[in-house]
Amino acid sequence: MRLRCKECKGNGIIESSQTCADCQGAGSDRINLGVGSSKGTACQTCKGKGKLFSKAKCDNCVEGFHYICDLCGSDIEGEESNVCATCEENPIVIQLIQPLDAKFLTGSKALLGIIENVRDDRIIVDLGCGFSGFFNPHDRKYKQGYHLPIRLRNPIVRTDRGGNAVPVIPLRVSKYKTVKKHLPVNDMTIEEITDKVGTVGKLFCQITDKFQLRNGPTLFTMTDTKGKKIQGSAFGERDEVAFPTISRGTVVNVVARFRLINEKERLQIYKMDKVNEQEALEFMDILSSIDQTSGKSIEEQEFYIESEVYNTLKPKFVQAAKRIRTALLKNQNIIIRYHSPCVDGVAAAYAVDYAIRSYLHVRGVKREDFRRILRRIPQNNHIFEIREIVRDLSFALDDGANYRNLPLYILVDVGSTADSKGALDICKSYGVDAIAIDHHYPSDGMEEKLHTFLNPYLIDENSSITSGMMATELAKFIAAENELDSNIIQLAAISGYSDNVEGEEYKNYLEIASENEFDKNRIDNITSAIDYVLFGLRYFDGGEVIRNVLGISASKEKNTELIESITPTAKSLFARALKVVLDSCTVESLDNEAKLVTLEIEKFSHRYEYPAHSTLLTALHQTKLEEEGGNVYTLGISSDYLIIRSSVLDFNFTNFLTNIQETLPNLAIRGSGHKSVGNIQFMAGYREQIIEEIKKLISS
Repeated sequence: MRLRCKECKGNGIIESSQTCADCQGAGSDRINLGVGSSKGTACQTCKGKGKLFSKAKCDNCVEGFHYICDLCGSDIEGEESNVCATCEENPIVIQLIQPLDAKFLTGSKALLGIIENVRDDRIIVDLGCGFSGFFNPHDRKYKQGYHLPIRLRNPIVRTDRGGNAVPVIPLRVSKYKTVKKHLPVNDMTIEEITDKVGTVGKLFCQITDKFQLRNGPTLFTMTDTKGKKIQGSAFGERDEVAFPTISRGTVVNVVARFRLINEKERLQIYKMDKVNEQEALEFMDILSSIDQTSGKSIEEQEFYIESEVYNTLKPKFVQAAKRIRTALLKNQNIIIRYHSPCVDGVAAAYAVDYAIRSYLHVRGVKREDFRRILRRIPQNNHIFEIREIVRDLSFALDDGANYRNLPLYILVDVGSTADSKGALDICKSYGVDAIAIDHHYPSDGMEEKLHTFLNPYLIDENSSITSGMMATELAKFIAAENELDSNIIQLAAISGYSDNVEGEEYKNYLEIASENEFDKNRIDNITSAIDYVLFGLRYFDGGEVIRNVLGISASKEKNTELIESITPTAKSLFARALKVVLDSCTVESLDNEAKLVTLEIEKFSHRYEYPAHSTLLTALHQTKLEEEGGNVYTLGISSDYLIIRSSVLDFNFTNFLTNIQETLPNLAIRGSGHKSVGNIQFMAGYREQIIEEIKKLISS
């Protein structure tokens, strides 16, 4: 581009003058003293002018003109080219975007203009950020919407924004690259950007909500890595939704300015870009470990009670909670599979369920979306079956899930034994994580199959901690932002009571629950009511009604009303069934002075009616233990399975089962259980052989 030299006014010559030294600028040898005086003789040196004049070639231009690069404004020699060597290789045109950097308004750089209006005498171009320019079309044809590089004739100021168009010069550059430029911004947190009104910064955050105002801006709710939230606004083109590709849950980099609008803190959003997958995962990993209310790490959470087992397992509690919170941050579906009808399994599942719902509420997720994110699936055994994982994954994939966002499994009172390895291997092959919260004795190698394994037997052979107790503690880490004590602490006591555990942990939970109006009598009634209702529900989870019976989401009055409605029927049916089995069982003394109580459980109790065989046998065992004292074994025998209960101190069901399997290796015997409780499945044809072997083992 050629610009007229300001020094020589385009003449190429600079004229200079200096005062004549001979006449000192007077122009003659006499001084004019007034009217009638003589002017004297004109100075020969300056010819009477008083000054000496000279002309020289202008050193600042080439024949009166400067030649500058059309794109970057740097000087070039001659007019062989309109761009410098640098721009020849990498031609760049600046597109102005918000937040505006005023240095690009000086006219030193080529800007991108978008033609808005074409008239015979004037072309109007949009320069971005509210500025517009104009130029005369001359002999070229232009179309609306056409992009072209321009230069400003004169620097413009911010007050020109939204006003009259400023004069610009269209550039004849055929190839160029558009680069968006804005005011340099620093990475900030929400706390830092809101320190002063007008601050511009770049935020690394997640969109937790998005809402379009009618004929207005799009509102975005954002959460940063510190857990702080703020709302921002942006206008889309022609009143459309701003940033349409950004949805709730997306992790983004946001450039914005802090404003106070109607005395409310608000960000004026200029720019919003999705981050890559790795950055998104890093964000979620950071946020999942932060209590969004206090800003503290969830590792600082304390357990409800003091327990050496919990303290040792704390890294696993934190790991499980972070994985669950991360799943919720990335909108990953969660499936809770839990043992039911089992009061312990149900109490544990609903503790985790309540914590997840609480965290979703903190995140601003609407209640009607909970069902889409979280599912509870009851199952009638402790095994995570291959058929279950295949069914769940087929549903997920058929519904459009991709391989990167398959569900996260939380296995509650399920998944500790080798029978679950096949299903967990399928999880591994699909990259599906599974977290197990269980108190059944674990088989070797199970921990490697799981993302996180919470089981007290990993520390020692502690049978006094149930799945429900661990799940209640885990809930505190999952919903670190909420005080859950008064809502779920009774679940740990209900779990311990239903499994007849003893130990300091159970006593402490019962004491805390009693302070929240869940004394032992209420817990007994809740356990009976839940046990009865669950048996009838079978493969249905019971939803809000079960929460009400457990005392999670209902008032104490509603909880009392429900258990008073259900418990009499449950206890009446249970008492009737217990009387039958007490009259029908046999008691014999063994060689080791222990007592063996035997019941043909299918003959003297209904298989598909309340109470469940396992619950009934536990009551039978407890009754006979009180009557007989000492060491008591109780066997409930059916056609293809049996249930065993033991009061012998050194009895270990896992070792007991292993001995049977080794003694009878070809009978395909399966089973699961705790230290003193278990069940064994077998083929009906081997019934007598297996019973005989069991009697040998417990009498030795």
